[in-house]
Amino acid sequence: MSTSRTIAERVQEISTGLVERRHLDRQRALTRLDGVLRENTCVWSEISSLLALIHPVLRYRFSDQAERSTDGSDAKESCDTESGDTEQTSAEPSWEAIQGALLAATKLLDYVRTRPERDEPVVAAESALLAEESLEASLCYLEYGEVRVREANATLMAALGRWYGVEAYRRVQSALLSAIYRNLERDQANPQPAPSTALPAAAHGHEKRADASPCSSSSPSASASSSSSTPPHSPRGHAALGMHDTEGWKALVTAFRTLQSLLEGIGEASLSCVTDELLQLIDRATLHTNRFLREAGYHTIAGIASFCRADRADDVALLRRIETCLLDAIARGLADNWSQVRYAASVATRAFMESAPFREELYYVLAPRMCLNRHYVAEGVRLYSLETWRRVMQSDGPRVLAKHIDATVEFYCSQAQADNHAVREASCRCVVELASQVDRIAVSPHVDVLLQVLMVCFRDASWPVRDCACLACGQFVLAFPEEARVQLDALYELWFAHLSDNISSVRRNTAFALGNVIKAYKQDALDKILPHIRLNILRARDQPADSVLHKTLENVTEFGVAAKRIRDNDPHVHSNQQVFSCGSLAPKLKRATGCMDHGFTRTREPWEWSDGCVHLLGVLSEIDPTLVDEFLPALLELSEIRSFAHFHMLLQTVWNTFVIIARALGAELLSVKKCAYTSKLVASAIASLDCGNRLAASAASDALEAIHQVIGQESFRGLVSDEQWAILLQDPFAGAYFVKVSSDQGE
Repeated sequence: MSTSRTIAERVQEISTGLVERRHLDRQRALTRLDGVLRENTCVWSEISSLLALIHPVLRYRFSDQAERSTDGSDAKESCDTESGDTEQTSAEPSWEAIQGALLAATKLLDYVRTRPERDEPVVAAESALLAEESLEASLCYLEYGEVRVREANATLMAALGRWYGVEAYRRVQSALLSAIYRNLERDQANPQPAPSTALPAAAHGHEKRADASPCSSSSPSASASSSSSTPPHSPRGHAALGMHDTEGWKALVTAFRTLQSLLEGIGEASLSCVTDELLQLIDRATLHTNRFLREAGYHTIAGIASFCRADRADDVALLRRIETCLLDAIARGLADNWSQVRYAASVATRAFMESAPFREELYYVLAPRMCLNRHYVAEGVRLYSLETWRRVMQSDGPRVLAKHIDATVEFYCSQAQADNHAVREASCRCVVELASQVDRIAVSPHVDVLLQVLMVCFRDASWPVRDCACLACGQFVLAFPEEARVQLDALYELWFAHLSDNISSVRRNTAFALGNVIKAYKQDALDKILPHIRLNILRARDQPADSVLHKTLENVTEFGVAAKRIRDNDPHVHSNQQVFSCGSLAPKLKRATGCMDHGFTRTREPWEWSDGCVHLLGVLSEIDPTLVDEFLPALLELSEIRSFAHFHMLLQTVWNTFVIIARALGAELLSVKKCAYTSKLVASAIASLDCGNRLAASAASDALEAIHQVIGQESFRGLVSDEQWAILLQDPFAGAYFVKVSSDQGE
């Protein structure tokens, strides 16, 4: 009796939790159900009691079709067309109860399917009833008003696929595809008719049809986006109607995800369900305005391709049909503006490429896109694409890109003009890869075009794009110095402008780029660069003590309803403002065209000119340490400037750079010409430990350690007084290092 009470209590606890309004309570109930099913003590009577509680919810059959009945009645009729049962419950269950019942039915079906007692008469009868009612309920909740119910329904459909196999698709195909086609377009006056839903007679349905495939194209590379006529369901078609790509589309997305879940649940046997009409529907999904539908479409392609095997002729034939129908779609997805869609297309690409024995034939379309996504800003896309490239290409990537260099360059150039700033940044990185890692003979005919693309990105409104383009131009010049000579004057102008850019990383990377220019052109480059340093390194002297942004704004505050009304209706406040990407939260900045810079520049502070030149000194010291000799006095003077608000940023650059210079000069720091400056720089670095900025103080500590390591303890102690040595021993940054040195020396 105690066991019966325990069973009743556990079942009641689970069933009560499944209908709770709080999501957390329902999840806890499902977790308890998982625990019960995993226990060895679980008995069928316990499961049978739970089934008795969810049966009423599954039997309550709600359908939008009943509301659209010909007599206009609002009655919710049964969807049970198999048995003709028209039984109705007195009250509609809450959506929470429906969701809980659907998810519980999913877990129970998967549990019973693997149980050894499934063939026992009682168990077989009750489990068959559960599966049948779940299938009927699933059809009726395809277009339910609450999205969480539809998502639970998709999960249940996967379990039904595992239970029934292909029979599940046969039974739900008509209703499921009708729900998709019915919602595919906003205009319901002329709904898109669903194609024939008959299953192919062949065992796997892979035979080529005698007539042309409805989704075939004359050329796999002919993009649908370049078609002269815009499909009404495409992004361009819906955009013309004022619709955006996160616009709601009723139950369309969840219905398509239900189709995806069903095919994945059926497994390899689902390949027999893949008709030309289904491939055409998937192609339409990948063209749709709604990004969630595009994402589901690519995941469906991935599921189908992952079930195919290269050693089965029928599967290879299906992969050929996918190539014919969906290669363009996959290529579009790999360049989609939404990261989630791009990721789903990457999943589809890996599944397709790993299954297809003819993947070498697809490289001309897919390889450039796969390569670019290795540099995409979204980490999930980038890491997944890196792994795909390694698995598919192994070490053959440069050869593949060289073989298809025309298609690769064309794609990179198009992506450099993309509206998405992250794509433009990735394209710059890819161009550098072509210059540095792909066969020179293959790349040489395209050098002029690629360099022009980089120079356009060099004038971009987005600083990360300019940053990448700046580095890329330096590496490109190093790889193709003679071919780049014709553009050198324009490039020098851009590099020198960016050496004083408002963004610190742009200034630093510009110095690295100019280092590559020096390596490529030797003295010719130095004749351009050294005069620029001499002219600008001490411009921090002219830095005003205070720099104020928005000087034209008045510090006036108005309160009250009248002031708010004026502001609410002020067109200057609500128009022509910065737009931000909801995916990366980065500003949506304009791409550059031609020689325009699209206003990326603002007035540079004098200290920023000095800062860029100091970065460049560090690069010069690594190329030829003697080049920095004449600039040591300037470096010392910059380290002592404290007259403006942002002096600590310049100070940090000075000491970080001096670490590089000290290691490059080595013992030359104690030479006759440099010893006096070295002593003064050490004193200035010790003074900087108390500058009030932790980053600058840490950089000064690093510089002192570098000097000590280069010249040794004895020479270093000769440069500092006892008072300065005491400061070093007590400093929070330098103290640990110099205390250890002092201990080692027995001081």
